[in-house]
Amino acid sequence: MKVLDTSVLIDIDHNAYPESIDNLNQDNRLLISSISVFEFWWGICDHYKGFNLVPEEKELDFYEFFSAYEVVPVTLEVSKLAASFSVQLKLEGKQIDLHDYYIAATAKIFNTPVVTKNINHFNRISQITTIEWPI
Repeated sequence: MKVLDTSVLIDIDHNAYPESIDNLNQDNRLLISSISVFEFWWGICDHYKGFNLVPEEKELDFYEFFSAYEVVPVTLEVSKLAASFSVQLKLEGKQIDLHDYYIAATAKIFNTPVVTKNINHFNRISQITTIEWPI
């Protein structure tokens, strides 16, 4: 089991690093934070200059893409832990992107690593483990 960061999802969508994607697909349970779904859809909407301009085919591709993963919602516990991580790193002067706290909290709650290209950000949170992408 692993939590996939948005950076990894983008690479999978673009079929970058096919060998790494094959290695990742050997895992029987790949989790996605609903925050990553937000970031991914935001990127699509931004690309097309608005959600109402996204072609229907692209929206269907979006749903099909995420159907291959277990999307984990942001719960009260995830939110609480994400806030705790944020305050901790703020006090240390090592803050990261807001969305990354939620992804990290999801990984901590499921006791599983985050697969990411963003190793420098996620490694600031000592309570989680990371796997650098590409694998």
